[in-house]
Amino acid sequence: MIFHLHSHSDIAWLKRGCGIERRGLATGCFDLFHPLHVHYLERCHAHCDVLIVGADSDELIQRAKGPQRPIVSLSDRLVMLNSCRWVDAAFTLYQVADIEVAIRELDIKVLFNNGQFTREQIPGQELLEELVVIPDITQVSSTSDLIDHIVGTTAAEAAAKTET
Repeated sequence: MIFHLHSHSDIAWLKRGCGIERRGLATGCFDLFHPLHVHYLERCHAHCDVLIVGADSDELIQRAKGPQRPIVSLSDRLVMLNSCRWVDAAFTLYQVADIEVAIRELDIKVLFNNGQFTREQIPGQELLEELVVIPDITQVSSTSDLIDHIVGTTAAEAAAKTET
């Protein structure tokens, strides 16, 4: 289910559908959805009964990664997340403060993190039962690595064509 975090009817419907299971929250860009994302979400889901994912808004991503990002539209990223077997629901994270709103409104018990932030840096962390750190897997490329590879390959091919 794709829902709006600030819609009382969406929240009520989601909570009714989830029951009292242990809910977890993962957030991130999820741009150019790739195997690292799937593996991360699978590992998150192993720690909770219901996994809810907040996809960063385009504005949040641009502030963090620059004006050329994201590559994939927010609506497409939400559709991809929602189609992942490990994700039970997805929403847009418009600002970092929305993490606390999600924790409170959705009764989140577990927050997942790749190690970028300490518990003290997370808004609403006092409401959590657990913060689970799932580090990135170094053998799998990140979205930024994929973009650098694509851009580097394209630039090298363009340079080779101009030399001939």
